[in-house]
Amino acid sequence: MMQARQLLESHVAEFAATQATKKDIIKMREALELEKKSIDESGNDHVADKLFHLAIAEATQNSVLVDLVKNLWDRRENSPMWKQLHIHITDQAYRKKWLVDHEHILLAIQQKKAGPARLAMWQHLENVKDTLMELSEHQSAHFDGYLFSTNPVQLKDS
Repeated sequence: MMQARQLLESHVAEFAATQATKKDIIKMREALELEKKSIDESGNDHVADKLFHLAIAEATQNSVLVDLVKNLWDRRENSPMWKQLHIHITDQAYRKKWLVDHEHILLAIQQKKAGPARLAMWQHLENVKDTLMELSEHQSAHFDGYLFSTNPVQLKDS
């Protein structure tokens, strides 16, 4: 799932940088403000995180890409592994790091820099994978850590 998100969403961000309107940028900013508020209030929901990623997909002006991103988020939310992982997470500090990632993505899209937008999203989802690995039960004999091994796909700088 993470590999699919990384491949798809990095290219969605790249395309969004070429298509985003002022209205799209405002929607992304609002999602980030909601995310900041949730973190500040020690909220444990990820609604604003999802809204931000969907706003990027919507900025492509392509309903098929929006549907694909929605589908990946639905899979994530319904994944027993994802639910189990979040039962064990008590420290929400990682969300501040992800917020900084989101700010970098938004900046690249706002500046219409397609390559940097793709790379920023790619790095964000790499950071998500690293965080999930750190917060998981990786000492367990039944841990499927290979799922989060280094991705063999290499990105070229734009």
